[in-house]
Amino acid sequence: MKNKLKQLLMSNNTLWFVYKTLRLYLRHLSMLRFYFYDIYTTYQYMHWPFKEHSKIESFKAELLLQFHKLEKGIVMPGKRRVFGEETVIRIIELLNLWQQQNNNLTDPVFLSSVQALKDYKTKIIEDGFIEKSKVIKKINDYLQGLNIDNTSIFTTPEPLCNEYKEGLSSFQDLVSFRRSVREFDDKYVEISFIKKAVEIAQKSPSVCNRQASKIYYIRGRNEIDFLLSQQNGNAGFGYQIPSLAIVSVDQTHFFNSTERNQPYIDGGLFTMSFLYGLSAQGLSSCCLNWCVVPSVDRKTHKVLKIPKSERIMMLVAIGYPAKGVKVPKSARKNLDDVLVYKK
Repeated sequence: MKNKLKQLLMSNNTLWFVYKTLRLYLRHLSMLRFYFYDIYTTYQYMHWPFKEHSKIESFKAELLLQFHKLEKGIVMPGKRRVFGEETVIRIIELLNLWQQQNNNLTDPVFLSSVQALKDYKTKIIEDGFIEKSKVIKKINDYLQGLNIDNTSIFTTPEPLCNEYKEGLSSFQDLVSFRRSVREFDDKYVEISFIKKAVEIAQKSPSVCNRQASKIYYIRGRNEIDFLLSQQNGNAGFGYQIPSLAIVSVDQTHFFNSTERNQPYIDGGLFTMSFLYGLSAQGLSSCCLNWCVVPSVDRKTHKVLKIPKSERIMMLVAIGYPAKGVKVPKSARKNLDDVLVYKK
C-alpha cells in the first residue's frame, strides 16, 4: 500500500514536489521534540529552592558557589573594601540548615565553608574594616556554637606554585600546577605559546573526530574590554587581563538534533586540553562563563565577526601570573561523592 501510494505521487510532478516539501518540513518540525525535552529537563532539575535544599547535591552545589565567592573576594586585586556580607549571611544560613538536617559534618564542602568564614573574618580584620563590617558578630556567634576544629587544611588563600620547571614530572603535577588566576603580570604573551596550546588542544577527542572547536585569540584592549563588558564574572580583575581567548564550536559539524549536547562535550574536552597546554608553558588562565541572554550573544557574534553557526562556549583570560599572586584553595568534594563503583 505504501509503495503504491509513493508510485502514484511520483507519477505527478506537482504532487511529488508537494509531498517532498511537506515531508521535509515535518521532519524539521519533529526535531522540536528534542528542544522541548531540553526545556522539560532543565525545568525539572536545573533550579534551586529559595530557602531549603531537599537534595544533598544541590545543597553542596550552593555551598560551593557561596563560599567560592568569599575565596575570590579575598584574593581580588585592587583597593581593599568590605565585601561579601550577603554571601556570609547565606553561608551561615546554609550551614545551620546543614546541621539541622544531620548532614555529614566531616564533608569537605561543609568544612571548607566553615573555614571560608574564618578566613573572611581574618581578611576583614587585616584590612582594618572590622568596625565597618556588619557580619563579623554573626560569624563569631556561629563559630562559637560549633565544636569543630579540623578545618585548617582548607585554609584559603594559598600561594600559587608558579615556579615553572621545564618538563613537569607527571600529568598529576601539571593538573596541580594549573589554577585559576585573577591577577596577571603585564608581560607580553608570545603568539607561539598560544599556537602550541591550541596544537595540544587539537589532540582532544571529538565526536567522529569532527574537530568542531575553535579558538579566537584576542589581544586588542578595545576588543578585550568589549568582551568583558558582555560577560558577568570578571568584576574586580577584568581591567588587568592582558589577553583573552574565545572558545567556540561550529554547529554545522553535527548532523541533526540528536547531537544537540555534543558542542558542549567537544568544546569542554578541547578547552581543558587548551588550559593544560597553557599551563605546561608557564602561562596562567581563568575560565570565564558565557551565560548571557540571546541579544548579548548575537551582538558579540556581530562585533567579533564570529559566524552565527558557531556557538560560544566560554572566554579564557590568559597571561603570566603577577608576582606573589594567591589563588583560592578551591577544596574538592570527597572522592566517594564523585566516583560510583558498581561491583
